[in-house]
Amino acid sequence: MADVDDDDFEERFEEFCAMSETEVEAELEREMAAYNRWWDSLTPLQQYRSSRRSALDGCMAWRRSIRQGWCVELFTGYLRDRQKRLLKLRIERATGVYPGSA
Repeated sequence: MADVDDDDFEERFEEFCAMSETEVEAELEREMAAYNRWWDSLTPLQQYRSSRRSALDGCMAWRRSIRQGWCVELFTGYLRDRQKRLLKLRIERATGVYPGSA
């Protein structure tokens, strides 16, 4: 999850592509474990804010695409899904329970 410049990314990507399947799986497991440690270190408010920001960014991207006239029906569905996610996040923030997680 470290920031890398473009040259480092290209080099790391070439190394990643040259890995065997078991090495790829091990690398992915390490990265997911690091991400999960980071996510678990956040407070509930920080987790909410991060999730909300991501959902809002998605809404803005889909709205921008719809305004440009790209696959309006498809992107309208994606926008609707992001709006539902925002609503579920608000409900979780208010009640402590994420809708549909029972």
